[in-house]
Amino acid sequence: MPANKTLIVAFIGFHMGNVSGSCIKSWLSGLSAWHDMAGAPWPSSSRLIHFAQVSAKTAGAVHERARRNPITLAHMLALHVNLKFSLPFHCSIWAVACIAFWGCQHLGELIIPSKQGFDPKCHVSRSTTLKTSYNADNSRKALSFEIPWTKTTKELGATVIATAQHNSLTPFCPFIAIERHMDANMNIPEGYSLLAYLDDQGFPRNMVKSSFLGTCGKIWENANLGNVQGHSFHIGGAVELLLAGVKPEVVAALGGWTSLAFFTILATLRGYYPYLLTFLKLMISLRY
Repeated sequence: MPANKTLIVAFIGFHMGNVSGSCIKSWLSGLSAWHDMAGAPWPSSSRLIHFAQVSAKTAGAVHERARRNPITLAHMLALHVNLKFSLPFHCSIWAVACIAFWGCQHLGELIIPSKQGFDPKCHVSRSTTLKTSYNADNSRKALSFEIPWTKTTKELGATVIATAQHNSLTPFCPFIAIERHMDANMNIPEGYSLLAYLDDQGFPRNMVKSSFLGTCGKIWENANLGNVQGHSFHIGGAVELLLAGVKPEVVAALGGWTSLAFFTILATLRGYYPYLLTFLKLMISLRY
């Protein structure tokens, strides 16, 4: 230490084409941080390193993940039509879907990664308090509850806020979904997650990501809808709220966006280009 630019370029070249460009970028960020901690110089302005990274991005394009498609109202409609609400498991599926969609949430912050993976320090528990806010006309505005951990805030947690739906979207309202879930799964004991359910034998089970996506995936495949992933709820809910006229800064707060990654959503929506400069200024003011 310090690593000179020739060594760094050789490092990039050794891995070029074997991993994605973003992977190499992440590794270099780690090396840069290591140099900073040691008080050693890092050649961040080297054009040679820059060109090597550009080449690595091109060569590693085959390893990049495909862009995630968003969940749409068509996906939600397919679920609503095909789920059997006489089954506690399906009631839980629908509650997860509605909260994730209208709350712009990552699935990992609502459900459990594995059957034995429930941890009250990381996952929202059955005992959490569900809160309701109201509009001026006394109609329900939003459902909210606290979660102990998120991808961005870690152990600081966050507040999930799922907006109520009215009129033609009433069947998709998160209030109706969570009430149906709580009624169908009222005998869930303490020590389980908020969205746990009773299986066919009446035993409590935590809703795990593989079960949720497996059930939804079959329904969407039969409906000839595009393949989506867990993050698709996060993105799809944001798109739907933006199209409904919700201000970008409000949607960004709901979804926990603290970086300019939110621009990739805004930029795809016709009519939202005037918001880009305003939102950029807002994000800069929040970060600096």
